[in-house]
Amino acid sequence: QRSYKVGQEHLLRALEHNNKYEDLENAPIAAPSPLDVLNNPHRHLHNFSRTEIFTSDGTKIVTIHHSNNDIADTTYDPPDVFHLDENGNIISTNFPCPNNCGYLVTWHKTHCCNACRRAAGLSYKNNPICHEERCEHKPLTSQPGAQLKLVNRQKLQQALVEASIQEDDAANRRYTEGRKEAKHAERILRQALASVSIFVRERHASVYSSVVNSTINQFPLGSPRGGCQCNQERKSNIQQELDVISSCLSHLQGQIVTLKELQTHLYQEAQNLKSRQEELTKRIEAEKSRILEDLRHRVFGGNVPCDLYHEHPAPSAPMEEDILRDMINCGTNIR
Repeated sequence: QRSYKVGQEHLLRALEHNNKYEDLENAPIAAPSPLDVLNNPHRHLHNFSRTEIFTSDGTKIVTIHHSNNDIADTTYDPPDVFHLDENGNIISTNFPCPNNCGYLVTWHKTHCCNACRRAAGLSYKNNPICHEERCEHKPLTSQPGAQLKLVNRQKLQQALVEASIQEDDAANRRYTEGRKEAKHAERILRQALASVSIFVRERHASVYSSVVNSTINQFPLGSPRGGCQCNQERKSNIQQELDVISSCLSHLQGQIVTLKELQTHLYQEAQNLKSRQEELTKRIEAEKSRILEDLRHRVFGGNVPCDLYHEHPAPSAPMEEDILRDMINCGTNIR
């Protein structure tokens, strides 16, 4: 039961690591768009300060200094810079396009252009195929801090990849340990059933058979495979193992109760046998005393005491010596 519970704990941890691995693999980096940062910095930034500089052509440059909330504190994150027109629309920013095409986010909300957004994950640096005519084609070097922002984003992506690998390894390790504990519990259960003595099996055949028959579902014929698996297959196998262990624990609890009842019954039988043994011993002692008393009267005429455990008086005739020898042998045999 303890091994089953340890295996269950390992498998639950494996399921937890597998879910984290799925989240890291499937969920992209949810970086706020430049427009979101500009309009609602309180939601996306921890500590920030905002400065605005108006230019001679009627536009203004907004700079937001902030502390980094995504990557390590030791990594410097440059401020966010926005160039706005008279109506407050974004002309340019220092945000790199999330498609890593090498251009900056300008008039588009999230990317350098619509074509780059539609080709997310398929573009290459300065590849004209993924850009449309409305793309401003502003390189990263045209705005201060843009290249460093791209480097920091790449660091964050690398950190997420490493975290994903760690979660994947932890899930495999926990899954393997959980299967080992389940197999160990199965092996102990087989040994426990085999350790029941032949006497108990024969005397309480129905109870023993019920316990053995209830273990059929605890030894499944098909077992999920180990080794390298995709996260979906591993998740399915972990859940299958958990279902098997839950069923085993349920059956095992009933088996423990049955065997404890059998143990109590056997103890009562042993107590009854002990009482009968004591009763028979008393009857044997009484019968032995009666026989010896009868022999004493017949041999010595009732005048000489006789005890098998003390020195016997010298016999008066050879016949008496033979009778005394028979008396001693008789007492020993009765005992």
